[in-house]
Amino acid sequence: MTAQLTAEVHSVVYSNPLNGWTVARVRADDQPGLVSIVGVLGSVSPGESLTLTGQWCEHPKFGRQFQVERFEHARPATEQGVIKFLASSAIKGIGEKTAQRLVERFGVEVLDILDTEPERLLEIKGISPKKLKDIQESWGEQREIKHLILFLHEHQVPPTFAGRIFHLHGAQSVRKLTENPYELAYEIRGVGFRTADNMALKLGFTEDSPQRLEAALAWTLFSQSESAGHLFLPREKLVSETVRLLPGVDPERIDSAVDSLEATKRIRIDALPGLGVEQAVFLTHHYRYEQEIAKRLFGMAQHAMPGGRDKVMAAL
Repeated sequence: MTAQLTAEVHSVVYSNPLNGWTVARVRADDQPGLVSIVGVLGSVSPGESLTLTGQWCEHPKFGRQFQVERFEHARPATEQGVIKFLASSAIKGIGEKTAQRLVERFGVEVLDILDTEPERLLEIKGISPKKLKDIQESWGEQREIKHLILFLHEHQVPPTFAGRIFHLHGAQSVRKLTENPYELAYEIRGVGFRTADNMALKLGFTEDSPQRLEAALAWTLFSQSESAGHLFLPREKLVSETVRLLPGVDPERIDSAVDSLEATKRIRIDALPGLGVEQAVFLTHHYRYEQEIAKRLFGMAQHAMPGGRDKVMAAL
């Protein structure tokens, strides 16, 4: 049964920076004592206020927990909450003493000042221009990661990928995904075409958009290599397999997208007359693998070896 909690983070027990999986202890409005919460929360810190949606469950080892499915951040409402948040190492360059000075000078509005007038922090003893720069960068990164996690939640993309996406694109993550969600399928292992496609269609991409057709072709090539061991597909077969992935899309549009995909160097088209294939389509990195393997085998065949064939066969 879905439930909702409004809570302040007391402590972070565990946090995985790669996938955002977090275990924390919180003080909830309508629960006695401290409550354990688990889920993809990204980087949360003591003192933060959260509105959590999820379900209660009983862990066989750790007992009663709240499994978070969705959450929203709310800034700490009390001076103690703000001090705890700032001193929690969430923001580089601010320790407990500096956090206390900031709150004594600016009150709970210090977090708004970080957003709008960060230069005012130079009024505080111990904050130099260099330290202020570190604080601003760290504050901005925290804000962007939270924004990215919420964006992924809204578009039903597992937020476990937030860390890897942010590592690739940093503060530009949401803009990059909005411009071309299909990059997820290209760049993040574990994100399939369907996940990226669902996001793209919700963002208004059409069913025959060039980005969609190209991503579907690349995914078809990749899935064939993963499941059937093919490093290439004849162009005709690639198009027909992709038509199955995108029913209702004009096959001619898909065929034209093959050339567009080659122009972006994501694929390589080559003739393989020995196999009777006029246009063999490879993912570019698979093509390079084939070339390197052939080069090394040729080099080994040309290299004189004492003992010749008998020695090689004996080693096998």
